[in-house]
Amino acid sequence: MVTRDPALLTSASPSKRKLMRVARIVAVAAGVFVLLLVIASVALRLAYPPERVAALVAEHVSKVTGRTFRIAGPSSMRLCPNIAVEVNDISLSNADWGSSKDLLRARRVAFELSLPALLHRKIEVLRIDVKGIELALEADGKGRLNWQLAGEQKQGESSAFVPAPDGLSVADAQVSYRDARSGASHQVSVASLELKRHELGNHVAANLAFVGKTWKLDGDIGAVATLLAGTGKWPVSFHFDTEGAAGSVQGEVGIGPSAGTIEARVTAKLESAEALEPFVAGAQKLPMPVDLEATVFYGKKVFRAESLTATIAGQQVTGHVSASTESSPMKLQVMLTAPVIDASRWLANATPNAKAKSRTGEHRQLFDDTALPLPALPDIDADIQVKVQRLVVPGMPTLSALDARIVSGPGVLSAAPLNFSVLGGDVRGRLDMRVRSGAEQKLDAQLNARSLSVEAADALRGQAKRFNGGRVNAELKLTMSGRTPRGLAASSTGSVLVSVSDVALAGTASTLDQDIVSRLLDALIPRSSPRDDLIIRCAVVRLPLRSGVAQIDRSIAIETQQIGVSASGKVDLAKQVLTLAFVPRVKKGLNLNVSNLVQMLQLSGPLESPQLTISPMGAAREAATLAAAGATGGLTLLAPALRGDANQASACEQAARGVPAGSKIEAPAGRLVKRQPIRDRLNR
Repeated sequence: MVTRDPALLTSASPSKRKLMRVARIVAVAAGVFVLLLVIASVALRLAYPPERVAALVAEHVSKVTGRTFRIAGPSSMRLCPNIAVEVNDISLSNADWGSSKDLLRARRVAFELSLPALLHRKIEVLRIDVKGIELALEADGKGRLNWQLAGEQKQGESSAFVPAPDGLSVADAQVSYRDARSGASHQVSVASLELKRHELGNHVAANLAFVGKTWKLDGDIGAVATLLAGTGKWPVSFHFDTEGAAGSVQGEVGIGPSAGTIEARVTAKLESAEALEPFVAGAQKLPMPVDLEATVFYGKKVFRAESLTATIAGQQVTGHVSASTESSPMKLQVMLTAPVIDASRWLANATPNAKAKSRTGEHRQLFDDTALPLPALPDIDADIQVKVQRLVVPGMPTLSALDARIVSGPGVLSAAPLNFSVLGGDVRGRLDMRVRSGAEQKLDAQLNARSLSVEAADALRGQAKRFNGGRVNAELKLTMSGRTPRGLAASSTGSVLVSVSDVALAGTASTLDQDIVSRLLDALIPRSSPRDDLIIRCAVVRLPLRSGVAQIDRSIAIETQQIGVSASGKVDLAKQVLTLAFVPRVKKGLNLNVSNLVQMLQLSGPLESPQLTISPMGAAREAATLAAAGATGGLTLLAPALRGDANQASACEQAARGVPAGSKIEAPAGRLVKRQPIRDRLNR
């Protein structure tokens, strides 16, 4: 037996004795607490065995959701750190119209419960942990969604089950979505999802796998109870990112009567096209990077993207887009504006078309029989407006002040206005097209070009300079139909008028010899006349087309300081050949030896490579023969020249104004032309 020395006890300080009493009290209290916890645990297990709690949960879930909630596997209870019931092999039945039996199936679910609520025979879920879930979402195409749950709870009734946990954890989940109307279906794998409730809703963080890409999502969503109730709108605000792409959504998702609607501010940033490959065929050809921002509204039959700003490969486009299927056909409206667009930056990733290589000696026509890549126009009503201050397209002159509007309907398309500035001048036009499946394309084209620079157009060749100065005016009114370029050309009916003024020929003789106009003037003007300052005062080409054929009666003309040249004959776009006779006229007051002039030059052969020849003594008869095809144009052209008739308008005026064959035009004052006899010039 151990005895304590009373002296030692009396020698202990009062503070130590007090501390020892507190320790004994704490130890006794802890022991009592543990004992009570054990007793409570035993009592709780006796009062609420896992099977009973699981049945209670199943009963109330079924009541609140209006669906059958089944627990097929074993159940267990966990007391620490919190009371939780763990169930296995659960399922929640689908809507009666759903394509599958169950809306939800899960391998294991743990419900963390509130003890005070449980003691009052209520189930309040604090947290749910789910593993191995399969969720099948569906839309029936009539506005019904299978996750809209309608339980039996009456208004004002206190629920025995609170379906809004403070936390939700999901792992290894497979989510599918099917749209019965479109037949589209999607699959999403959820590696992990954490949801934590706060005063404004829930914070969510997830790792998803969708169309072969891993996505991270982080942000805030509305209350789960609001979503399950199926009324009002559900707020969302989250960021997402994957390899090569990131974005955000901030707005509201409609639920209940407004289910299927979204109104949100959406941003997206694409650094590479890989993120789009699962959604867009040929995404690698798209220009990158892309920054997109818009206020988006999506309803059952309406889509709008307002305040749209898109920066594509560093070039900004703004505007709006809307589409509606409220009536048939579908309606599409687009309005886009841009300060500068350099198409080469957008086409950098495009695969260039392999250029066809012509074989040696192979004859290639200007208009071939290759079918035009014009599919039947879709059955939609579209109104697309585009305004670009500066447009750069490889291989084309730079356009400025582009203003175009394209309006289309089923099988019909109209581009009007189609206005822009180019080469220092202005172009105004319109195009009307009718394209139907299995039928020929019909086109009506109108164009009016004013004061385009010849020198600027020549510079686009990137070769030796051929022209200095000069301005071009053009008017075009044509109606065409066909499936191929040859068919369109052969059916062309209307008029084409092109006029050039004050252009000086430049370059060496060898360079000039490659150009038909230069070769023509070089052949007509005597060698002794000055060449360095050869200026084309005017040139006119007027083609009165009928079914692809233009009968030329002095409607093609060129004038220099020394001579005027008119042409008669025929241009046949259907056969892709031309036959033209050019006759010079000496201008009055010039010291030009007319005996050195060529009587007539003939330009004939295929459109893409006509040959220029000098006619011998029989030129007059040949011209008359050619003119017979053009209502005697050649004969009426030659006759005044042979007899020296001075009352003749200038060649360009005559070509531009048009004259019936055989008629005489009073020349304006000061523009009389003296005609001299013509002699042949030897071939050079």
